[in-house]
Amino acid sequence: ALPISLQVSVFETATDPSRKICVANTHLYFHPKGGNIRLLQSAIALTHIKHVASELYSGIPVIFCGDFNSIPSSGLCSLFKSGSIPEDHEDWISNGEEERCSMSLTHSFKLKSACGEPAYTNYVGGFHGCLDYIFIDSGEIGR
Repeated sequence: ALPISLQVSVFETATDPSRKICVANTHLYFHPKGGNIRLLQSAIALTHIKHVASELYSGIPVIFCGDFNSIPSSGLCSLFKSGSIPEDHEDWISNGEEERCSMSLTHSFKLKSACGEPAYTNYVGGFHGCLDYIFIDSGEIGR
C-alpha cells in the first residue's frame, strides 16, 4: 500500500467565476530510503491533479505544494522539473535491489519552483535541507 496525503482544491475568483486555479497540497513518505515510494506517490498525485486541472476543468493553472520529503537532487525533483524520470534512476533502488520498481514516469505539466530553492526548509538534529516546495505550472500560470 502507498498511503498518500493529497488535497486538491479548485478555487474561483468572486468577481469572475470563469477564472479558476487548482491548488494541490501533499505530504509524502518520510523515510530517507523511500525515494522509490515517493516517486510512485508523486506519479499518483500528478495523475489525479491532471484529471482535475485538465479533464474536469479545461486547462486551469496548477499550484502543487507540500512536504515532498525529497532533496533537490532527488528523482522526485528531477521528475517534477524535467517532466520525466528514467527507469534506471537510482531512486528506484533507494531501499535496495529487492524492492526495485523500475519504470519510466512522465507528466505534461511545466513545473517550476515558485520561490527558488531555499537552503533549507527543515532543520533538525543531524539534518538540514530543502524538503518542502511550491511548484507552479509555468505553462498555465498567468493565462
